[in-house]
Amino acid sequence: MTKWIVLLRGINVSGHKLIKMALLREILEQHGFKSVKTYIQSGNIVFESEESNENRTAGHIESILLKEFGYEVPTMAIEHSSYAEVIERNPFKEHTFGEHERLYVSFLKEAPSGEAKAELQAFSNEDERFVVGKQEVYVLCNKLAKKLNYSNTFIEKKLKTRATTRNWNTVNKIYQL
Repeated sequence: MTKWIVLLRGINVSGHKLIKMALLREILEQHGFKSVKTYIQSGNIVFESEESNENRTAGHIESILLKEFGYEVPTMAIEHSSYAEVIERNPFKEHTFGEHERLYVSFLKEAPSGEAKAELQAFSNEDERFVVGKQEVYVLCNKLAKKLNYSNTFIEKKLKTRATTRNWNTVNKIYQL
């Protein structure tokens, strides 16, 4: 069995693509997933499956969501051990956070090119710092800044791939499920 962390993009936001987590857990279990757990309403799922391929796992979840709820939901499936590496690679581990600083991780559908990584990282400044990992982007930002480039859409546009973002506390809570 492979333990998976699955992140859904854009559900339960401003009344759109509403999915109750209790119902989602039940449906996933009916489809053969084991030990299904969810964390908060933003589409964070942990389960075990016989499947060992991340693209097939994500595709299976996407097709279930379309069939059961009628929504196309971009889905990132990350093997639990790979997710642990995302936490370990955090380039801001030693950073002393100011009161208004926040750390986010954008999980990417595909690994970006070296050129795209460099282009995104060039937007780093004193209010927001971008560090691109293997298939994730770490963003440290000052929430008091007047203008931040950072958004999920900004990351997707610059790296030319789908992304879904979680704050650092949520990243860690999901891992602990």
